[in-house]
Amino acid sequence: MSDKNATCRNCGKILNGKPYHLGGHAYHPETKEKCKVNYYGGFVCSESCDRRASLDLESSMPGAGEAKSLSSQASISIMNNWRY
Repeated sequence: MSDKNATCRNCGKILNGKPYHLGGHAYHPETKEKCKVNYYGGFVCSESCDRRASLDLESSMPGAGEAKSLSSQASISIMNNWRY
């Protein structure tokens, strides 16, 4: 975790803006679009990173084992983030 730059919660890409825990927004360095926030917190740079970050976190929950699909609330959050 960096105190200087926002990063994607999944791939670690450096984003423009302050880290999530400091508040504010982050922007994708190439597209200049505002980055989405993952259901569990943190910025994500793409839909695939949003999905992977949620799966990784859900897999790390005690007793969960490897998550093969997302919880319903995380799935809804991803749909809402990336609906065009």
